[in-house]
Amino acid sequence: MAHNLGLYLDGSKWTTGGFVSEKEAEARKRHIPFAAVHLCFSAAVIHLIDARPSNPNRQQAIRHLQTCIDALRDLRTAWWAWSERALRAVRLLAREWYQV
Repeated sequence: MAHNLGLYLDGSKWTTGGFVSEKEAEARKRHIPFAAVHLCFSAAVIHLIDARPSNPNRQQAIRHLQTCIDALRDLRTAWWAWSERALRAVRLLAREWYQV
């Protein structure tokens, strides 16, 4: 889901596609709006809920959750504290809900 929202921040795909230079791709990461952290966190919580053991599509939910976590890690470039809080919250929810 995060990928569909345009939150996947891998700058190498931007540069190999010839869209922007590597320097510009890194600069764009630093100027991403704060709302991206909120959207990515919300998507992560939704995928975490879908990752419950009784869900037959659990593996797909886990893959999408990993995409959200990767995006939150990439968002550290611009929003270190908020991204870290979101990642910590996802970890705490996973532990509480699934005793991970």
